[in-house]
Amino acid sequence: MEQLKHWTSRSVNDLVYSVASGFVAQIETKMEDEDMDRKTLADVLKVTRGRVSQVLNDPSHCSLRGFARYALAVGMKMSVLAYDDGDASNKLGLINAEVFSDCWRRCGRPRDLFELRGVGGTATHGQIDQSIYEFTTPCAPFASPTSTKVEGQRVTGVPAGSYTLTQMQTRQESYGPN
Repeated sequence: MEQLKHWTSRSVNDLVYSVASGFVAQIETKMEDEDMDRKTLADVLKVTRGRVSQVLNDPSHCSLRGFARYALAVGMKMSVLAYDDGDASNKLGLINAEVFSDCWRRCGRPRDLFELRGVGGTATHGQIDQSIYEFTTPCAPFASPTSTKVEGQRVTGVPAGSYTLTQMQTRQESYGPN
């Protein structure tokens, strides 16, 4: 007997609708928290109230640029996120965006993987020793703090998917010295 799949596995349009609806839910929560109504949002965006209602009621036709405008208008930022939850056939559906937001808050709102892994402000451009580099994982709700080393080109002692030393250096070089 074939196991049922989540409705978002039917089509790319269904997947997009689910992602967009999750985004709108976050925007509406922020609007409630800030006592912002749709008219005020429309005024900030310089669009009609009808357009705001259209996007909030059916966000599937809003562009990424449009989502960015809505996020900024309510005092938020946004990020596009791809992840692997071990459910490639999408039997279980998407992880709710609030799960990611809550995890980020619980981890102290890190700005990048250096902060998440406890190296923010420690390793500056050109200061990573290629043979050994120690740092601590501060995200207690998800992993106990552990001393971690970079040996050769591989990070050891952190969950799978962590950066290699080369990737950390590349990330640093992209942003320059602190």
